[in-house]
Amino acid sequence: MSPGSRFYSPLAACNCLVGESLVVKVSDFGMARSVRVGSVRKTKIPFEHFSNSEAVDKISAGLRLFRPKMSPERVYMLMKNCRQQAGRSKRGGGTCASAAGRTSAWPPMTTPDMDLHTAVLPAGPTLQRTDLVPAPPSSKLLGQLIFICASPDMHKVDLLPDPKEIAATERRRNQEQQRQSRIFNAKCRTIGVDVQTLDRQVQELKLKERAEKASDEAYDAESLLNDKIAQILEHRQEQLAQTLEKAVQDFRNQLQQPHTRREFDLYDPKALKKDQPARVGDEDPRCGLASLQKFTGEDLNEKERKKMQMDLTKKWFSEQLEERKRMQHQAKYADHLNDKKRVELDERALNLSSMEEECRKAINLATKNYNEALALEASEHKRLRNQQEQDDNFAEIFNHLTGDILTENPAAASSSYGPHRVIPDRWKGMSPEQLQAIRETQDQQCQEKQRLNEQDKQLETEWAHQRVLAARAAMTLEQQEMEMNKELRKRLDLYNQQLSKEQKAHLEYLEKEVYTNNPTAHYYTQFNTTSR
Repeated sequence: MSPGSRFYSPLAACNCLVGESLVVKVSDFGMARSVRVGSVRKTKIPFEHFSNSEAVDKISAGLRLFRPKMSPERVYMLMKNCRQQAGRSKRGGGTCASAAGRTSAWPPMTTPDMDLHTAVLPAGPTLQRTDLVPAPPSSKLLGQLIFICASPDMHKVDLLPDPKEIAATERRRNQEQQRQSRIFNAKCRTIGVDVQTLDRQVQELKLKERAEKASDEAYDAESLLNDKIAQILEHRQEQLAQTLEKAVQDFRNQLQQPHTRREFDLYDPKALKKDQPARVGDEDPRCGLASLQKFTGEDLNEKERKKMQMDLTKKWFSEQLEERKRMQHQAKYADHLNDKKRVELDERALNLSSMEEECRKAINLATKNYNEALALEASEHKRLRNQQEQDDNFAEIFNHLTGDILTENPAAASSSYGPHRVIPDRWKGMSPEQLQAIRETQDQQCQEKQRLNEQDKQLETEWAHQRVLAARAAMTLEQQEMEMNKELRKRLDLYNQQLSKEQKAHLEYLEKEVYTNNPTAHYYTQFNTTSR
């Protein structure tokens, strides 16, 4: 509601709360709404239960009234007289009835109708001072509500309301009505359909089905091809799996015996025999920090340790004395050796000079003898070379005469890589003994193959017997499980019956003892009054 000086009618109340820049709406039932001003809250006042003078005493006493610029002189005088009467009523108990009576000759004033229920209060101004302004009881303004607002725009009393605000208010009303028509119309909300949208959805569904059918046919053709390829690959995979399984089984039998496993100590049948005590003396290497067998400060061999320490101290002391004596003796011996060394060096220098002369003579004699020996050796070496060449020639002739080629020796075909291999260019054929050995080996292989086949048949028979026993055990277990399920179901039925009785008793207690105040039809009429 824009600020202004106006008269609005018809209303059941005769009074209103008026501020400097805000008008507060009064309820149609004679009750003023609660208004918060800063930290003060105005109390609801039933205007119909006391007179104008009492209202002036209760509300407008001590508050300053403002005269609007464009308000009639008589209205202002009425407000001023009520103000003065309010002051005198406090001092002498008077009323403002005489002041209201002097305004009985006022001409009637036209008042535009306005629904205060839809009026929107401005957000800017705040109520700071309020006065209760009674209407003249003897005039035609009785039963009308007087709004007086003191503001800078008070002189614009003849202007029409803002068209934008009226249009916005009307638009909100229309939107609210349309929303209510949509929400409260059960038929349109629950079973309303769009035929065009449904037809379009049917067309899209048919196109989708055709595309899916074509895609399924293509997938079927591709699936047949993939099945054939899968069969071939599966056959190859089975053969490869059989070969791999056989190789794995051979590897396990040869290289993965139970005693070679890392965790064999967990299920070793002789583990107790091989086991050792948790602690074997103080020097046991297994007594670490996590063993909880040896703790800091624990000294079980205290006497032996102290005795050993004393012996070790005595030994160290005696060793230190011996070391000191030995060092003194070595020092004396070193001095003696130094003296002897100097004497020896002098004697050696003399001997070396004489030996050098003798050595020179010996070298000359040795060189002469060596040259003579070299000459004799060269002549002997030449003679031996000639003799060796002659012997080699005779040996070559003898080897050719007695060799394997001319004599056709069968042993010459044997290879150095093993008795099962021969040299092709020297081999003259197999001997009867070799042929006989091959036939005997073939007979042994046939017998071994028959023995393995008999073992496989026996193993298959044992497995079939085991399967029969397992099937019998499974049938027995299944029968026991069925009996247990029947017993469990019987207990569950009894428990459910007990729960049903308890629930019925609880519901009966709620209906008869708790829920006795049932809501009436008037209670449900409070809901769905607006679309919010």
